[in-house]
Amino acid sequence: DQAGWDDGRRAVAAELAEQAAAHQARHEPGQRAVRRAADGALRQVLDWQPGGSGDAEIAAALRHCGLPSSGPLVAVALTAGAAEADLAELPQVARVLLEELLPAPVAGVSGAEAVALAPGGEDLVSRIGAEVSALARVPRLELAFGVSVLPGGAGQHAASHAGEAAGAGTGWTVAGVAGAVAQARQARLLAALPGGGVQIGRASCRERV
Repeated sequence: DQAGWDDGRRAVAAELAEQAAAHQARHEPGQRAVRRAADGALRQVLDWQPGGSGDAEIAAALRHCGLPSSGPLVAVALTAGAAEADLAELPQVARVLLEELLPAPVAGVSGAEAVALAPGGEDLVSRIGAEVSALARVPRLELAFGVSVLPGGAGQHAASHAGEAAGAGTGWTVAGVAGAVAQARQARLLAALPGGGVQIGRASCRERV
């Protein structure tokens, strides 16, 4: 827990919290409504179950938050610092990082973890990898990323089996989005295995950067 942290680790955690507070001050209060909507939409995605009746509502909530209704999507999960210490600021720090890293993201917080969806495919994954490599050079910084891609059009076939299409001619379903988010979260868990530093996982793979 925090009692075992050295001075360097405490300083990094404090700096991250200060950066998150400064970012929030610059973007409040308008950002509050955006984040509340994103938290609600992503909570529904995390709670999604096959055969449920709320797919149309979830798809509408994601679109309301700005998620495009066609094209590939990237799901990213992130924990910052020692999230297991239950520092209240760290999940918000993780959200801020995802908002800065991703284009037009729908970014929310669930427990100690930040989760985001953003338009993009393999090109965006490459950009995320480059940014993570740069962050890895920051001493004592601990970040665990998990990334998953939902290809454009992947939801069309699934629509006849599970999930509600986002709209006519769209490329994703709620089932597909929920699956991508679940994969990203699993990849994040693997990336956070003992070893520390900044790490990124792709689906079920683990990569130290």
